[in-house]
Amino acid sequence: MNMEYILQDQSSFEWVRGKTPLSSPRWMLGAWIVYPLAVLSVKYSAAKRERGFSNSGKLTSVSAIHNLWLAIWSSIIFVGANVELYRYAASEGLNSVFCTLSSSRAPNKIYYWMYIFYVSKFYELI
Repeated sequence: MNMEYILQDQSSFEWVRGKTPLSSPRWMLGAWIVYPLAVLSVKYSAAKRERGFSNSGKLTSVSAIHNLWLAIWSSIIFVGANVELYRYAASEGLNSVFCTLSSSRAPNKIYYWMYIFYVSKFYELI
């Protein structure tokens, strides 16, 4: 994945099919195939465990760090997107946040945060 492209200046962000990382329809198709298979395999492996043995109540340090990372990342996306939505609403009016006119377009910074959210879903799939 091209991190330089993702971390570029938000105002110049543009979704370019095939150039923007994870923008190919193959990625989405792959996720649609891999996700159900992963869920089924985890369910199958959990069913094969012995009934008397379960450590599901214990939170390992790895999962704690992973969950903390997800919470921090989600908070950054939430704040970043809402700051840009507020700026857009302040300059164009609150209606523009919900319904943009065909002649106008939301700033690239809003699309940038939408893209970062989209990428985060692939990370959560892992």
